[in-house]
Amino acid sequence: MRVLLSHTQADFHSSRGLEELSDFSCVAGDALNNPNSYNFGENHTSIKFFGATTTSNGLVVLAPHAANCVGTFNPTTNVFVCVDISSTIDVGHKFHGATTAKNGLVVFAPFAANCVGVFDPSTSVFNCVDIPSTICTASNSIHSLQFTHPTTASNGLIVFTPYNADCVGTFDPTTSTFRCVDISSTVDSDHKFNGATVAGNGLIVFAPYNADCVGTFDPTTSTFRCVHISSTVDSDYKFNGATTTHNGLVVFAPDFADCVGIFDPTTSAFRCVDISSTMGVGWKFSGATTASNGVAVFAPWNADCVGHFDSTTNVFSCVNISSTLEFDYKFNGATTTSDGLVVFAPWNADCVGTLTMHSTGCAAYIAEKATLQAEIASLRAENAQCAADKIQPQTGTIRLTIV
Repeated sequence: MRVLLSHTQADFHSSRGLEELSDFSCVAGDALNNPNSYNFGENHTSIKFFGATTTSNGLVVLAPHAANCVGTFNPTTNVFVCVDISSTIDVGHKFHGATTAKNGLVVFAPFAANCVGVFDPSTSVFNCVDIPSTICTASNSIHSLQFTHPTTASNGLIVFTPYNADCVGTFDPTTSTFRCVDISSTVDSDHKFNGATVAGNGLIVFAPYNADCVGTFDPTTSTFRCVHISSTVDSDYKFNGATTTHNGLVVFAPDFADCVGIFDPTTSAFRCVDISSTMGVGWKFSGATTASNGVAVFAPWNADCVGHFDSTTNVFSCVNISSTLEFDYKFNGATTTSDGLVVFAPWNADCVGTLTMHSTGCAAYIAEKATLQAEIASLRAENAQCAADKIQPQTGTIRLTIV
């Protein structure tokens, strides 16, 4: 594996003050730690869920991967319930990611399943809409791992991220119509993309995994493009998860890449902010969401911390959670609730991860830092003038307090 580090150096913060920007908790452990509570499948101790979405009624719905039930989590009461779906589908590696459609239904991307999962959070009714069992995949494909990370386009279509499939999947949740837009002439490798988000201009942006390009898809015209990035980062398993931040930039969660990926959907410019001095582990994060304060948050996979990245300042921090959880393959997927709580989908973890973001956030910290730097510069200028006038220079202490 090779990474070309022709990218920006991140500004790192690991002080106690920055750690206090958020509080991590692991909840609903009583239900998730008991294999007799729900039908988590044969691998009930691991690979339970893959992906999370916040619904219109406030519930967080977790996409079943090996679990034979759809997970639901109430972020207000911390109550977890799992709705059994084994009579409809019981294969392993069923779905990979979840999104809430405009009509309120939750849609799961078919990974090994040959159907699109559809769940009604108001009635807890699940059904699976059959799709073609012969979706074209790369010639060297050894698994039928078709799509990941669904996202809801501005026109209401659900767009599935091509993983091994040689097409972009689309699904109309009102008519249950599935289509696949061929992209094999542009990219036809396995493990292409792993993450998707809707940009401000309506494009769907796919996070590059093994593909050496950022994928973009126009859901209105079904046009697919690939913006090459191999001159900046060249490795396998680059990023896992994508989110659109408040300034319109798309942020990719680093998996094996030693940098946070940044993509501008209006200019197609890509850059990578180096984090290698802080994070050296592989399989770092899996899933990304934008918190209410505009910071991109990365779900901890093998990393023993929750990643935070401010795309306006290039500030990266990682909030340590090893005192709560210290094992690999913790969470897979993240979502932000209407009240600002960040929720992580449990993969190997026997709890639902939650992150409470403090109102100050990185942006406030950076703003205060900039103000203090300006004050320091002003004092230096005054002292220089005092020295020139032979007046006793001013002295003083500036304190930075994070609340």
